[in-house]
Amino acid sequence: MSGIVGVFHTDGTPVAEGLVARLMRATEGRGPDGRRSWVLGPVGLGHALLATSFTSNRDVQPLRLGTTWIVADARLDARSELMARLSRQLPRTQGDKEVQESEAATDAELILCAYRMWGEHCVEHLLGDFCFAIWDASLGRLFCARDHFGVKPFYYAHKHHVFVFGNTLNSLRLHPAVSNDLNELAVADFLLFELNQDPTTTTFADMRRLAPAHTLTLSAGADPVTHRYWTLSIGAQHSYPRPHDYVDRFTELFHVSVRDRLRTDRAALLMSGGLDSSSIAASAKRCAKPLALRAHTMVYDRLMPDQERHYAGLTAEFLGVPIHFLSVDDYSLFDRWERPDLIRPEPTPGALEAMERDFFAAAASSARVALSGDGGDALQCPPQGQLLSLLKQGHLATLMRGAAHLWRTTGRWPRIGLRYTARQMTLGTKPRGLPYPAWINPDLERRLDLRLRWRQAQHPSSHENAGCPRPEAYNFLAQPYWAFWFEMQDPGATGEALEIRYPFFDRRLVEFMLGVPAIPWCVEKNLLRVAMEGLLPDEVRLRPKTPLVSDGLRERQDQATGWWTRVAPAADLARFVDPTRISGGQAAREPLWLRLRVISLDWWLRHFRALTN
Repeated sequence: MSGIVGVFHTDGTPVAEGLVARLMRATEGRGPDGRRSWVLGPVGLGHALLATSFTSNRDVQPLRLGTTWIVADARLDARSELMARLSRQLPRTQGDKEVQESEAATDAELILCAYRMWGEHCVEHLLGDFCFAIWDASLGRLFCARDHFGVKPFYYAHKHHVFVFGNTLNSLRLHPAVSNDLNELAVADFLLFELNQDPTTTTFADMRRLAPAHTLTLSAGADPVTHRYWTLSIGAQHSYPRPHDYVDRFTELFHVSVRDRLRTDRAALLMSGGLDSSSIAASAKRCAKPLALRAHTMVYDRLMPDQERHYAGLTAEFLGVPIHFLSVDDYSLFDRWERPDLIRPEPTPGALEAMERDFFAAAASSARVALSGDGGDALQCPPQGQLLSLLKQGHLATLMRGAAHLWRTTGRWPRIGLRYTARQMTLGTKPRGLPYPAWINPDLERRLDLRLRWRQAQHPSSHENAGCPRPEAYNFLAQPYWAFWFEMQDPGATGEALEIRYPFFDRRLVEFMLGVPAIPWCVEKNLLRVAMEGLLPDEVRLRPKTPLVSDGLRERQDQATGWWTRVAPAADLARFVDPTRISGGQAAREPLWLRLRVISLDWWLRHFRALTN
């Protein structure tokens, strides 16, 4: 998770020697293993290395191949396949560096070779998590890209003749041409939805995001041009002759996904007591090469009912992996909020920021790579709509065969979706929407038409998933939430030199799972349960999906009482919130998590300018 920065003056004026070094100040935490920069005329590139792989000692960036230069934060999948395609057609040397079909080739080298081979179409041949920028001096062109799911962030600003970019938002704020003016719609989205609904903007008016699965091209005297190079595919449903063929193919792809994320000698496992993260731990343990693993689990021992210590401990003992438990009962809301290192680049509902930061710090103390089970629920979400569709189409036999298979493999009949199906077939009722905040500034609401924006978000269009074998999974995976979630766990936001990797967000695995028959394989996560037989203790493998009793906020809600009587609101808060509506009336009946957005925004507004001092 290295840091990258860059500047391109599209009018041809030279970049000042010290400017790139100044921008790199904000990347120190994420790239502690060496910083280098390169400036030539109107272009400057910088790279701060976080060594995570066996090739890190060779990952010297900015990297040159002929007249092209690259800075990249990249982790590529299917490297051997990519090398095979490249080696047949590329020369064996790149300047004084040899292109080798082995672990010695760095990911940045492979991307630069792919660009030389396929030009801007190189992204169509890349798998993995990446963001990069390539300066092609022969064409006078800057070419940038972000990975399919947005695991790696990429930000940029274009002011007059200055184009500045990086994967750390605060680095852009250090450029003198970039202002701290706020993007009102992005802030309003935070208050309404907890995240910006536009994947191309940020909280700051001058700074933008490159959306996931997009490229950006910029030449002198022109505006940036973005292009979407990949869309979540909607293929036909897989039809294998034997039920166990589904298990075999899933097991193969899942293990490859985990293995490709472990080109390192040690890794942390962000492991709860649930099935998804435990399965990743089991697959990581199967890797043949020497690999030091350590599990990390957050647990409640007193504040609320919580069995994560028990189940995570069972998995760790079964796998022979040491485990560190972080007991989080004693963290209070707003702990250590006065500390500058807890200030995020953008507002987040981080009332328990100190707890999360300590969890990441503990993982970073044992490794620089961590594996997360995030995405497991999305990939295996239950087929509520498909149950109704099968019944309407008269496919009762298909439904019964799926239910029988689930009983044989897990000893349970399908539960998820039956109540939903019955309700849709009788009353046709829709789930209740989220409450509209009572305290939104009326002027802001009027100018940005926020009530219409809020209503539209309650009923998102699903036309894009027409014909998809698993529409629920498609909708879940296509949400803008994921890219923002990855950014919140990125070192540029956490301040920890820890690269978190997500095996369930492997393009090969995702595309396979979207074509798997939802019944029986995605009911009760049946496919994963069958695949993990013998690799996890049955008490964990067959554990029913149990929703979290609480997220810890309800038990701490008295700590938020009286906030407005103790602290005067930030000067800028009134642009977004009417303080007179915070208490009483509808606001008094709002859930705590909704009111915490106001407190989080108020705290962030007090301190965000200090991020660039």
